[in-house]
Amino acid sequence: MTQDVPQTSVVTAGLKARCPRCGGPLRPRGKKSRTVVTQGGQAVRLAREWAVCPSCGTGLFPPG
Repeated sequence: MTQDVPQTSVVTAGLKARCPRCGGPLRPRGKKSRTVVTQGGQAVRLAREWAVCPSCGTGLFPPG
């Protein structure tokens, strides 16, 4: 199932993720979760690392 797939982001992998707004380095901010609904109507809860840019304050789920 999708929720069993490891959800590693560039932040937790130690890579240099950059802010899409200003290009500054992203800093880890802990995990956040969200629920998505599959085409079959089943709700799946996903937890991913959240990152924030200390330069401009933009926060996002970096791509994995």
